[in-house]
Amino acid sequence: MLQSTRWLLPAALILLGLTAACAGSLPRITSDMLRVGIDTLETRGDTVVIDLGMRNINKRPLEYHALELELSVDGEKLVSTPHRQPLTLSTRSREVVRVESLAETAGLERLQALGAGQQPPMRWTMQLSLIDDRGRKRTVDYDGWLHVVPGQPNRFR
Repeated sequence: MLQSTRWLLPAALILLGLTAACAGSLPRITSDMLRVGIDTLETRGDTVVIDLGMRNINKRPLEYHALELELSVDGEKLVSTPHRQPLTLSTRSREVVRVESLAETAGLERLQALGAGQQPPMRWTMQLSLIDDRGRKRTVDYDGWLHVVPGQPNRFR
């Protein structure tokens, strides 16, 4: 009996090693169904107009009843607003969603400094809540860098 089980341990270790080696090349599975970035951001007095580039990377359409957006620049809140328009993103598509809102003073001052050339590119952070027709929220965080659009005052990307 001892003779027949001697090969089990080495065989199990070899099988485990081969399985671990193959697992390193498996594609990464992610639950992030949506990629979001700022296409453009424009200030108009106390108002901010944000064009969000939204990319659906799923094989199925995404439908939302509304979204809530909180955007900060350089650590200062710029916008915190609901957007009550229904939103449908087709399968593997890219759409631009325009959000217009009153700006928070501190964030607006940071943008004005960037526009005046007093600041290098600024980091932006966004918390986006997507709300389905049942009222369930899916919240995701995004970030990036904001630059002045050359030759276009009050426009950033």
